[in-house]
Amino acid sequence: MRAALLIFGLAFSLFASQPAAAACYLGECDNGSQPAAPAPAPRPQASQQNYANELTDFGVPPQNLLQSNVGTQTPTRIPGARVITTSQLANALQQGQQFLLVDAWDDAQHAMLPGAVRITYAGRPGSFNDNTQRALRQELNRLTAGASNYPIVFYRAGAVCWESYNAALRAVAMGFSQVYWYRGGYLAWQAAGLAQDASDADGQQQSDEQLRQVNEQMRQVEEQLRQFQQSFEK
Repeated sequence: MRAALLIFGLAFSLFASQPAAAACYLGECDNGSQPAAPAPAPRPQASQQNYANELTDFGVPPQNLLQSNVGTQTPTRIPGARVITTSQLANALQQGQQFLLVDAWDDAQHAMLPGAVRITYAGRPGSFNDNTQRALRQELNRLTAGASNYPIVFYRAGAVCWESYNAALRAVAMGFSQVYWYRGGYLAWQAAGLAQDASDADGQQQSDEQLRQVNEQMRQVEEQLRQFQQSFEK
C-alpha cells in the first residue's frame, strides 16, 4: 500500500511540475515565446496557392530601413517580424483569434479586409523618430491598450509594395514583439476569392457612383457650352 502511494505521489508531482500549455495564435503563444529568427514565407507547395505572387522570391534582400520607393518588389522576410500567408490569415480570422489587423494603404477609397483598421499613414517613408512614428505609436498604443505583446498584422496592396513592410518595421522599432507582415495583401486576398469588409465595399461603390454622377454632370455642362458656342457662330 505504501509503495502504491509513493508511486502515485511521484506521478502526481511529475504531472504538476509540467508547465501549462500556452494559448497560441498566429504562430505565437501568450507566454511571450518568440522564434530565434523571423521565419521566411513558406515556399509554394502542391497544396498551397501562390496568390498574387505572395510567395514569389524576387531576390530582394530584407531591409532594416524604411523604403521610399514603395511601388517596387519586396523581400520574402522582414527583420524582427514574421511573414504570414493568405491561408494563415484566413484561418486566424475564421477561428476568431485576437489580433489587430491594420490596412496601411495610403488611400481611403478601397475596400478593406474583414475587421481591418485603416491607418493610411502607417507605412510612409521617413525615419523611426519622425512625426509619422510618433502618431503611429500613439494610435497603436490606443488600439492595443498599450500591450506591446498584442499581435499586429500589417497589409497593403500586395507583394509589389513596401507600405505595409514600412509599417511593420515601425511597429518593431516601437517595441511591439508580435508583428506580422501579410505580404500578399489585398491582391492576394482578392485572388483567393475571400470576402472583403462589406460596409467598406459598399462605401467604395457609393463613392464610385458619386464620381460617375459628377462625370455625367460635367459631360452635360460641356455639351451645353458647345451648343451655346455653336449658336453664336451661326
